[in-house]
Amino acid sequence: MIARAISLSSTFALIILLVAPVYAAPNMILGSNASYNLSASFNASQSCNASPVGYNQTACGPPIPEYDMYIFDANNTCGPPTNISVSCFFSPGSLSVLQGYTVVWHNNGPVGHGVATCDSVNLPTTQACPQLNSPGLDSIYTTGIFAGGSFSHTFNALGTYYYFDPLHPWMHGTVIVTLSAPSPRPIAVIVQSGPPPISVGGRIGWSVVGLDGNTAVLNVTHNLGVSIGNIPIAPVSESGSFQQSIDLATRAQALGSSAEMIDNFALPLMALLLTGSFTSTAPVALSPNPFSSLDNMPTIYTVWWVNGPSSKGSPVQLLAGYSSVQADETVNLSGNLGSRSAWIVTSTVQESVSTITPQGSSSNPGSEPINSNNANADLALRFDYDKSSDLLLASNDNAIITTTSTTVYMPGQLLCGQFGTCTTVNSLTTVTHAMTVNLSMSVSLSSTNLNLNRRIGGSSQSGQSLMSMLQDIMTQPLLYATAGVAAAAIGSATVWLTKGRNKTATPSPTPPRQPAAPPQ
Repeated sequence: MIARAISLSSTFALIILLVAPVYAAPNMILGSNASYNLSASFNASQSCNASPVGYNQTACGPPIPEYDMYIFDANNTCGPPTNISVSCFFSPGSLSVLQGYTVVWHNNGPVGHGVATCDSVNLPTTQACPQLNSPGLDSIYTTGIFAGGSFSHTFNALGTYYYFDPLHPWMHGTVIVTLSAPSPRPIAVIVQSGPPPISVGGRIGWSVVGLDGNTAVLNVTHNLGVSIGNIPIAPVSESGSFQQSIDLATRAQALGSSAEMIDNFALPLMALLLTGSFTSTAPVALSPNPFSSLDNMPTIYTVWWVNGPSSKGSPVQLLAGYSSVQADETVNLSGNLGSRSAWIVTSTVQESVSTITPQGSSSNPGSEPINSNNANADLALRFDYDKSSDLLLASNDNAIITTTSTTVYMPGQLLCGQFGTCTTVNSLTTVTHAMTVNLSMSVSLSSTNLNLNRRIGGSSQSGQSLMSMLQDIMTQPLLYATAGVAAAAIGSATVWLTKGRNKTATPSPTPPRQPAAPPQ
């Protein structure tokens, strides 16, 4: 669990650094530098509920105590009983269980057996069932309890269940389902544990190491600390540096740097971690050539400065799309920087994805439950740019990603929960799993040797025509890199929620247990 959390937190820190692009600065010279305080957090929560609520424990809850039933074959055979002996039987013949608990039949003999309830669905003979069950009770039918195997069923309806072995109809048993004392109220929603909350804090900064009239080359450094919920581990820190070039006239970042690292490395790794494959020894399925898709990459524009002067309503190219100046405000900075007058630039992104996956084979459609998945991402980005220097003073970014997975079971279908317990539903049943992920990041200028009263000198427009601007808006997704993170989280969280719920209806064998002594 600790290794999993550290892996996730490290990847989260990496994505933060990559999504916050690397930038140039106003009135720069060799050695110009700026430093920012960065803080970020990642929180996720999960929930699960079933309707009718009586199936909550099986679908969502942790394993509950089981009752054991054993099947014996005397002399390794199973034949009709005689006046002096019984060759095969259930033990105990009658078992009382609490509502919502599971009974496991263990086949301790060499002969295959089954379990079927005495009801109108199974149409037993009078030899198999001298008495039928009351209407409304769970219906069970299986003939697949092979030698050494087992079968389980969770009883949700109160009453007396008469059952028999459809392969050997002279074998009978009884299960009596009663209320516990006192009777527990079914839990409407079971809150499940997700990844531990992750907090990232530290500094990022840059300095100019190369400069001419057209391009600035920056060396970007970061030193971050990571804390992971309440897990008692030593502090985790991460530091490093890389270089990036910026076109001063257009603010476009050179290809071959952070943008394609996000697309080809960080997002696949994040998806791998979120799906739960933290202990896998298989290699990460990354792009074989990180630079193979550069021709298809949109132009990424730096966000650490704009080409002013700006005014309210001015369009601003950020990341892979357009934003606009919304208003102005005063930003209070730390240290000797004091208060600065700033323009507010905001961007919002909303994405929704819905899928429906009918289960079953082509020859028998509808034989399995139907899954539907919905995912929504809401991103809100806010930047404060200094009115005099055009330098980024502060940024606050938030993302809320919600995923919902719904599985509908028809009467008679097998519902298997994520903890491996299964039961056959006797009514239309809906199981809903939900996850909410909250990501937030804030950046604030802490120090710089730049003159904040002088701007870079570039024009507010890069010389594009109105038609070219409109074409960019239509063909380039707004905030490509940030939306990419949201898309990865949506897909991987959906995989995480649906993982392990589409189980086969064939009961899995379990190791035989030491049986109770058969009746004399």
